[in-house]
Amino acid sequence: MHKFGERQERPDYIKLPKIELKAFSEDKLKWPEFCLNAPFKIKKKLKDIEKFTHLQSKLVAEAKPSISGLSLSNDNYKIAITKLKECYENKQEIIDLHNSKMMDLAPPNTRTEFAIFLGHNRKALEMFRSFERKH
Repeated sequence: MHKFGERQERPDYIKLPKIELKAFSEDKLKWPEFCLNAPFKIKKKLKDIEKFTHLQSKLVAEAKPSISGLSLSNDNYKIAITKLKECYENKQEIIDLHNSKMMDLAPPNTRTEFAIFLGHNRKALEMFRSFERKH
């Protein structure tokens, strides 16, 4: 028990709840977000074979076969990332897809529609900024 006015020691870190990464299928519009939030990319202490295991567990549908021929190894992790980038990281195509999606949106008439419209715009802007940071 602490006395009034006595300074309490705080831990150096706070354990946050685990955030579950959504699986990636083939939607190129979701590739930038998948890459930014990928735990196998963020956790630098993991060995490449562990990152590869995480990567494989998060690929579904058409994305999974693009690396299915690679056996689980440290060397093949980098090959898998390269293959996925070749398939899904065509920046101009992603920008074009976003622009097309924006053009298909109906003009907002209500607050809810306006909020959805702004959400799409913010998401596109974040994606464009992430492309700028990579160069």
